Amino acid sequence: MPQPNTKVYQIAGAGVETASGITYFTDTECIAGGSLWFECQEYAPKLGYYVNFTHDGDGTVVVPSALGMQAGDSVERWWLD
Repeated sequence: MPQPNTKVYQIAGAGVETASGITYFTDTECIAGGSLWFECQEYAPKLGYYVNFTHDGDGTVVVPSALGMQAGDSVERWWLD
């Protein structure tokens, strides 16, 4: 429990899109082409990626841990959605 003169705010929630990881893959890029974007004549591999998102957190801090302290005079619970 916190000291009597310390105020604790426990925050938990869901519904906000949160980055949870990055997936890497082999992509291609044009290295020799014509004057128009679709006139590529030679491709080379390159590193590509996309960000993974979740709406229910990333599993780092689960709700029971985020709200682990009993609410009382010096502890408030806040929910965000």
